[in-house]
Amino acid sequence: MVLLFKAVSVPQLDPSEEVGKALAAFKKGVYLIYVDGYQPDTLDDVLTLNAGSKVTFLRMTPLVGG
Repeated sequence: MVLLFKAVSVPQLDPSEEVGKALAAFKKGVYLIYVDGYQPDTLDDVLTLNAGSKVTFLRMTPLVGG
């Protein structure tokens, strides 16, 4: 068996630009975040994370025609 791999170029990302995009998406309600079952409502909510914390990110997708 012969495996062939194709080289893939990885785009260089600007971290500050990507953080800005993520913050804007959160403000628009595109993403929901749950931390240990708690859903922060604003970016000012204070969260305490520990080694066992469960963080869930949900991307909201509008339904077509609905």
